[in-house]
Amino acid sequence: MRESYDRASQRYFAHVRNELQHVLVDRASLRLFAELVGDGAETLDAGCGPGHIAAFLAGHGLKVSGLDISPAQIEIAEASFPDIAFRVGELADLPLGDASVDAVVARHSVIHIEPQRLGEVFAEFARVLRSGGRLFVSFFAAATPSDHGRGFDHAVCTAYQLDPNVISALLAEVGLEEEIRLVRQPGPDERRLPHATLFCRPTTVAR
Repeated sequence: MRESYDRASQRYFAHVRNELQHVLVDRASLRLFAELVGDGAETLDAGCGPGHIAAFLAGHGLKVSGLDISPAQIEIAEASFPDIAFRVGELADLPLGDASVDAVVARHSVIHIEPQRLGEVFAEFARVLRSGGRLFVSFFAAATPSDHGRGFDHAVCTAYQLDPNVISALLAEVGLEEEIRLVRQPGPDERRLPHATLFCRPTTVAR
């Protein structure tokens, strides 16, 4: 994954840098998330790529840092958005302390994780979230439940279809309960798979 995104870094940035201008639902979901976590919330963009989502969230009042497995992507992010702190790291081994952030955003960054390893990644998200924090996770939804975990040829490297119910259950196992679910159908120029977004909160939050 690291080598693939390093090789494709410039091409990938050119492809995604303006994507939120064209996908209203994704833009609105990120704005809603920013409003829910609150102005100034310490937020990790986990799998930040070239940093455009981190910059969007920072523009909506969040105190954002970004992390990505690809050094080349981090170089682009640092050059493009110098006011945001970025670093190289892995989703399954976040270089953050326990309960150290108010929010984690993983926008389509878990799609390359082998499905059997997703629990490790979700456990890391839960570990670094403070009580009352929130997780935003989005991914290509499986065309049918039986397609969960089926790989496909993503433009950069192999990605996986993920069933929202399975993902919700995996998150619940590490103490993150689903709060909001959004599933949208692909646009005319997108891969023919639905896009799913889940907002989750630690189960220890008092009601």
